[in-house]
Amino acid sequence: MVKKKIIVPPGVKTPTISKKSNPNELPPNYKQGNKRPYLSTEITSKLINETSINKIDYIFVGLLTVLGFYTRFIGVENLNSIVFDEIHIVRHINDYLNGNFFLDITPPFGKIFYTLVAKILGYNGNATELVKAGQSYQGTDFPYVDLRIVSSVLGSGTISFAYLTLRNLGVRSIVAVFTSLLIIWENSFIVSSRFFMNESLSLLILSISVYSFTKFQITKPFSKDWARYLVLTGLALGLGISTKWIAFSTIAWVGILSLQQLWYLFGDLQVSNGQISRHIFARLTFLLASPIIIYLGVFAIHILLMNNVTRDSSLLSTHFQRSLSGNDLYDIPKYVTYGSTVTIRHLDSMGGFLHSHPYNYKTGSHNQQVTIFDYKDFNNEWIIEPHNTVVGQEKRVKNDVVIKLRHKNTGKLLRVDNFKPPMTEQDYDSEVSCFGNKTFSGNETDLFLLKVENEDPNRPFVESVNTKFRLWNQKKKCTILSHDLKLPDWGFNQQEVLCIESPNVERALFIFETIKYDKNSIDYNENPELFEKLSDIKPSFLTKFVELNTKMLRIFKSIKPHNNHNSSDAIIWPFLIRGVKYFVGDDTNVYLIGNPINWWLVIMLITSYGFVRIADLFRVDNQEDSIKYKNNANWIILGWGLHYFPYVLNEGEFFTSYYELSLYFGILLIGITFEYINFKKAKLSKILIIITLLFGYYFYSNLSPVTYGTKWDYESCINSKAVDSWGYNCDVYKTIV
Repeated sequence: MVKKKIIVPPGVKTPTISKKSNPNELPPNYKQGNKRPYLSTEITSKLINETSINKIDYIFVGLLTVLGFYTRFIGVENLNSIVFDEIHIVRHINDYLNGNFFLDITPPFGKIFYTLVAKILGYNGNATELVKAGQSYQGTDFPYVDLRIVSSVLGSGTISFAYLTLRNLGVRSIVAVFTSLLIIWENSFIVSSRFFMNESLSLLILSISVYSFTKFQITKPFSKDWARYLVLTGLALGLGISTKWIAFSTIAWVGILSLQQLWYLFGDLQVSNGQISRHIFARLTFLLASPIIIYLGVFAIHILLMNNVTRDSSLLSTHFQRSLSGNDLYDIPKYVTYGSTVTIRHLDSMGGFLHSHPYNYKTGSHNQQVTIFDYKDFNNEWIIEPHNTVVGQEKRVKNDVVIKLRHKNTGKLLRVDNFKPPMTEQDYDSEVSCFGNKTFSGNETDLFLLKVENEDPNRPFVESVNTKFRLWNQKKKCTILSHDLKLPDWGFNQQEVLCIESPNVERALFIFETIKYDKNSIDYNENPELFEKLSDIKPSFLTKFVELNTKMLRIFKSIKPHNNHNSSDAIIWPFLIRGVKYFVGDDTNVYLIGNPINWWLVIMLITSYGFVRIADLFRVDNQEDSIKYKNNANWIILGWGLHYFPYVLNEGEFFTSYYELSLYFGILLIGITFEYINFKKAKLSKILIIITLLFGYYFYSNLSPVTYGTKWDYESCINSKAVDSWGYNCDVYKTIV
């Protein structure tokens, strides 16, 4: 008879055999080899019985899913206004259906998913007037109710997979039901599921990932079911990272546990080297390569759906823009000439055009401001002039020549002044400004050497787009650059431009993106080479993919929390100090706040588990149920931390709702902990389950008016705040009689 095998759940630590134990008695899951005992990865009949799904389980799953859908679906049609981040999905659905390019800070799968649903429902992208949160859907054909129902379905699906995951971990059905009820009554999950945003989809995908991977662990290696759950895990991981980047933490979680599994397989004397090689290959293929391929595929669809030029497309590289319909870059001359009007693009910025406008600095020289502006604008145009008034027959600008740059709109010359820049005040920094008028011929401070980067002897002339250069001021012996620091409100929050003696080369590189010849000074008969146009280079998919992800990441990092009072520091999330305002109406609130019994119990159990592990340093506990609990707790807490600490360690505009993925792991921890308590003290377990459910339902019910956006009274609202910092506005209920 062929022995069935299992990959032991992660976190298994080789138990120490107590001196008081029978020396011939091995710890659970250990076998005696010829020379040593070893940890066996063989499936036991007990494990099969503990984790098998029966008819009762399917009945429970069905009932829990229906109850979960009801708690998420009820009244979704009552609020007919755009709620919080629904506006992003609305905009992007319209963008996709109209073929318009856009840049966002999250991967596109969630937006593509809701666009597909909207298209199936017959929507064609007509409601372009929907542009801001709080705006009414009424009077448009946007299918907001149907999309909210779909989101509710996704939210209820999470409950099903949570129950099945707990059963995979050997948790009894009754405890799995108890834990699922905590998820059903989790107010933050309900709010996220009632509106069509990425949170509900992301949570469902995480629950599928955890379920399929835990099922994969307890399935006979290389069987059809084993392969099925391996493929499902890879698919879920791929869709997860294609919805939110935090899902890379899910891949890290699966990767760490897979390495641990392989370690135990190496130690199992019954597993051959050939089998181990197959295990490694299967995991690399489906748990690493497969998600990456799916991520690439989702972006391929994303790029395919966006054909038309928009304001956002000006942030793209020139050749990427030229691949879009309606671009104005299709007829760019190849060569830069004296007297031509150019736009100068800073390569280390998002869109990055050298820019000036008729407003002066509030510090330093008080001359006209020079900045970097990310979008196309007539104030980005400059005229190239020679450093002297004599220009021969050759109109083209050669590499490494001295030029002047005159701002076309104001007629002033670009210059470097003897003042410190407004934002950077190092000794070697100088202010860059514009000075003079259209007749001002300038002086040494207005002369710049156009230093070509990686000069090619076969290309002696400056070309549009292809030639990278630096602007070196002869008088001050410094190079113009820009960085991420932005001017204050008087500078319209545009990027600072300065001149520095020893610059970071990447921050000092520019290109000429557009060129318009001065036709009055060009004789094409004498200069036929000026007929040449910039070559039309079609960027590959991978080139576009890398550029999009780079731009998205840069936008994400540039978002600061100080301008948004709805955001919060991740360090306070587990303690439920504050929530997220989703909607404030004349007499209603929608406020994302968690169920305190879940949030506070999770952090208590994580802390108490730390004390358990410390106690293990001074004792030996080889009981099988204790080992099972610790194994499960290890990987659950690992998942909690991997999805939480990236927000703690990084700066950005983060919201309490981002904690939901970690909270999901935390609620699973509640389930396996109560299972362990039942093993230790069954009566106490039953009492604790009843008390927890009562408190869970109490808080769910108490907070339901701000969860569902229903009417309330002022006194009840005030009394519902277990923490004073919960920010839903009780004043809106004062008008209710």
